[in-house]
Amino acid sequence: MIEMACSSGRSPDLECGSKICRVLTWQKFDDLLKRFNDDRAWNPDSNSSWISTRPYGRMWFSFPHAFEKCDPKEATFPAINSNAEQYCDMVARNLGLDQATADTNKSKFLASPHDKVLRSVQQFARLCGASCWYGESSPSRKVWSRYGGKESLAVQTTIEGLLRSLGFAVGSYSSQSVPRIAKVQYVCHESHEMPSDGVYSLLAIKSMKFLNEKEVRVVARSPWISKVLQCRSNSSSILCDDLVDECEVTANCLRGYKVLGFRLPCCLTELFNVGKILLPSSADPDFQARVRNRLSSAGLSTIDVI
Repeated sequence: MIEMACSSGRSPDLECGSKICRVLTWQKFDDLLKRFNDDRAWNPDSNSSWISTRPYGRMWFSFPHAFEKCDPKEATFPAINSNAEQYCDMVARNLGLDQATADTNKSKFLASPHDKVLRSVQQFARLCGASCWYGESSPSRKVWSRYGGKESLAVQTTIEGLLRSLGFAVGSYSSQSVPRIAKVQYVCHESHEMPSDGVYSLLAIKSMKFLNEKEVRVVARSPWISKVLQCRSNSSSILCDDLVDECEVTANCLRGYKVLGFRLPCCLTELFNVGKILLPSSADPDFQARVRNRLSSAGLSTIDVI
C-alpha cells in the first residue's frame, strides 16, 4: 500500500540532532538560495506567488529516472517482493508468526491482487522525488570527488533542520508533498528482504555499489502525483487501473521530456539554523568570498563558511 509519512517525518533510526551534509556545485548552491517561484506547478489556478516575497529558497528533488544511468535498479522491487509466495514467507519470518497463522495469512494474500499492488506502488514511486544527503557531518573524500568539482561546497545541517526547513516553508504544499526522511539501505536486489513494500521503503533502497555514500534521503511527492490524484478523485482505490495507468503515462511523459525532478520551497533560516558551509581544502580565497557574498545577498550573512 502507499505509505504515508510518520508524524515526525523521519524514520525511527534517525536522531533529530544528527548532522548531515550535501555537496553542491556552485550552480546548484546558487539555485538552492534562489527564491521559490514554482507555485503554479503546485497550484495552476494561483494568480500570485504568496511565497515569492518570503525568504524561502528552493530544494531540488530528483525523480527515480534521473538516477537510472548510474543505478538501473532505482525504484525497483527486490526479487522476493515480486514473488507472492516468497514474500508471504519472508513477512511471516519477520513477524515471528506461528505456522497456522502464517498459512492463513498467506492464503488470504495469494487471493489478493498482489501484482496490482506492486504496480501501483512502483508507478506512484516514479512520480516521487528524492533530495539526497550524506549521513555525516562532513563529506568523505570519495563524496567530494564524485559530486563536487572545481567550485563546490557542502551544506551542513541536521535532520531536524532539514525537516523544519521544509515544514516551515511548504505551507499548503506540505499536505501534497508529504516529505519524509529515511536512511538509505544498500542492498542486493536479488536477495534483499523488504517486508514493507510501500513507496517510501522502495525509494530508500539502493544498490550495494553505492555503500560508501551513507545516504540519507528526503522523499516527497511531486506536483504531478497531486494532479493525478485530484483528476481521479472519484476513484475509490489506489489500485484502480485508470489511476495507475495515469501515473504510468505521466511518469513516461516526464521521462521522455527529460523532466528530471521538481522543487519544494525551503526555509533557509531553518535549514542553516545550526548549520554551516564547508569548503574543500582546495578552495581559493576568491571562491570563499563569492560564497559569503551569495549568502549575504540571500539574507544569510551570519552563516559560518569554513
